Amino acid sequence: MALSPMMESMAHECVLLIKSATPDGEGGAVAAWTDGAAFKTYPAPDRSMKARIAEKDGLTSVYTILVPQDAPVSFGDYYRDNTSDEIFHITSDPGEKYTPAISALNLKMFTAEKAALPGF
Repeated sequence: MALSPMMESMAHECVLLIKSATPDGEGGAVAAWTDGAAFKTYPAPDRSMKARIAEKDGLTSVYTILVPQDAPVSFGDYYRDNTSDEIFHITSDPGEKYTPAISALNLKMFTAEKAALPGF
């Protein structure tokens, strides 16, 4: 079963970011990021009091993210939200929280925070 039109209207087009090493010409390496698999997310900002205080204090913004169960994401991955052009870091295991088998939604959930792409 397809998602409702309301849910689809909240979808963000995203792409997994793949890290590789590029020689820097001096015996070291620099991080290079390339686009990987595309997938949709259905994000919601964490508006708990603890999260709002942390964000006010200059810490990162935390989101709860729903994705289709076949989305190729794992703990620690980085992805770009092409809708907002922001980078997110996955901070929980997407394989731990799924919609019930009886549900027609077929989604999994994880937390992610806005981030900058790290180097080596």
